Amino acid sequence: MRLKPQKNISRDPVCNRPEGAELFADFHARVASANEDMQQGHAGQHVLVVAHAGVIRMVICHALGLPPEQAYQINVGSAGMARIRIENKAGQRFDSLLWLSKGG
Repeated sequence: MRLKPQKNISRDPVCNRPEGAELFADFHARVASANEDMQQGHAGQHVLVVAHAGVIRMVICHALGLPPEQAYQINVGSAGMARIRIENKAGQRFDSLLWLSKGG
């Protein structure tokens, strides 16, 4: 039985990207870099980010120190929301996922 392309991507996003799509490692690096820039530019503030599920997955992976290959193991539904806390204490940064909704 042949899997639908989306199922292949979610099971192995590194080797099953759509034709012409950005390399998975480049996608992760781009999202992680933008996330770091946003955190530095808004340190100590509450920030709302509206993004696609793939970006949310990458931000969660980055915050929790998970390898990006595990991103599709995180279920982010349509209109899903995640809340991530970034704390700096005594020169150490602590990122935590406070909650992740299942979406609508």
